[in-house]
Order: sequence, then C-alpha cells, then structure tokens
Amino acid sequence: STHCISSAASDVYKRQELDRKNPNAICIAYHPGTVGTELTKKFLKNRTFVSPRDAAQDLLTVAGNLSPRDTGQFLDWAGKKSVW
Repeated sequence: STHCISSAASDVYKRQELDRKNPNAICIAYHPGTVGTELTKKFLKNRTFVSPRDAAQDLLTVAGNLSPRDTGQFLDWAGKKSVW
C-alpha cells in the first residue's frame, strides 16, 4: 500500500541523513506532485497533474535553490515544506 511505501521511503531518507559525512552535502526528501505518465494515467481521471517535463523542471528549480541548511526537510515541487 501507499502507506508502506511512504514509511519505507521515510526510513531510507532518515538513514541517509545519519550516514551523511560531508557537511556541505544536502539531503532532502522530495515530492514531485502527481506526474502524468503511462504508469499513472489510469489513476489520474479528473486529477490535476504535471507533465514529466514540467516535473523535471520543478525538481531542477527546487534543487537549484537548496543549501545545506535545507537538509532534513521534506519539500514539494514548489520548494514548500511538506509534512511526513
């Protein structure tokens, strides 16, 4: 289920943060939003989604604005903090 996947992702992320050795490295969790792909199209129906191209651009924009002080955050496609 989605809950199990989210829980596992959270555990992996937290472990990665503990293993971080370079103080200038940045480690965040990122939610791209709902991306319209062949895999997701049957679930989308009337939901709002972004194209893979836009999702990639959002990721690059968020990544380009990060600094080490952002480490430990869970950010969405707009760079806003999300809740675990």
